[in-house]
Amino acid sequence: MNMKLEQVLSPANCVSAREELNLSQAKVASDTGISRPYLSQFESGKRVLEDAKQQDLLDYFGGHGWQQVVPDKENDDVNELLPYIVRDGFVVPDSISAEDVESILEEYCENAEKIERIRAVSIERGSWSGKIDTYHANENWLAAMMLAARQFTIIQLLHGKLDAGGEFVEQDRAAITTVGEYGDDMFYRGFVKGEGMDFRV
Repeated sequence: MNMKLEQVLSPANCVSAREELNLSQAKVASDTGISRPYLSQFESGKRVLEDAKQQDLLDYFGGHGWQQVVPDKENDDVNELLPYIVRDGFVVPDSISAEDVESILEEYCENAEKIERIRAVSIERGSWSGKIDTYHANENWLAAMMLAARQFTIIQLLHGKLDAGGEFVEQDRAAITTVGEYGDDMFYRGFVKGEGMDFRV
């Protein structure tokens, strides 16, 4: 399927900039802090580079005197392709507003940080038995799982499979009938309202 991918810096322009400036992949990777294999895969179109990293490359090349040519959108054949954009590695339908995309990605990044913090929590052990305190370990692990489930929902939103404009609505727990509804309710109560993790329905 053909797509129009609006990127900060396209793979083709990255290669063009390097060649015009007579810079090797190794040199660019070293100077920008991007791994050489990752840069190579980006240039070959095998991986998508986060917007911030693309901007780093654009600034780096610009600092060496290179200027990106902006295509003529009136006559560019790429506009005949399907309208998608790339944001932070996600291919997003441009039917989702820029404000919604930014808001969704902000939450995605915040959730990722929360998951990493939870995963780094030290395991507590009984003072005399030395056994894992499974109550607190499970509490933290379940919180991480709830966040991971929310990340899946966010990916669905970014792919245009769910309505990006929807908001969480507190549900009557007696009316919950699916695991998805249960998960949404748990996320809303635990992370939106800040009530903590209560897994009893």
